Amino acid sequence: MNPKSIALFALLLVGFAARAEEPVDELGPDNWPTTVEATVDDLIERMPDSSKEKLAAMDEEDLALAHFGIGLHIRNYYGLWRGNDKLVRDACGGEACHPDDASGHIVKALWSKLRESG
Repeated sequence: MNPKSIALFALLLVGFAARAEEPVDELGPDNWPTTVEATVDDLIERMPDSSKEKLAAMDEEDLALAHFGIGLHIRNYYGLWRGNDKLVRDACGGEACHPDDASGHIVKALWSKLRESG
């Protein structure tokens, strides 16, 4: 893990957390996205540009640093701990897996899409 990635992670964590416009528990089961693609699209719509740029600039091997920042937001906001089994299964290739693993797959999909469009 290089110092640049650590600095980018810290900025991403602060930037995204400061911008969260909706309380974590506000998005209920009727509004949960159930696919990784829909979740990534929603994240891209809601994320500040500075956070998108910082995440896209991270090296792939450093994405695990996002576990307690945007990963935690994903697990909480999109109901991975509250029963959004469809999204968990979609993130894990159709299989049930741990919400931590599912959010990691979503972060990687988000990172990939940001790098493609940037």
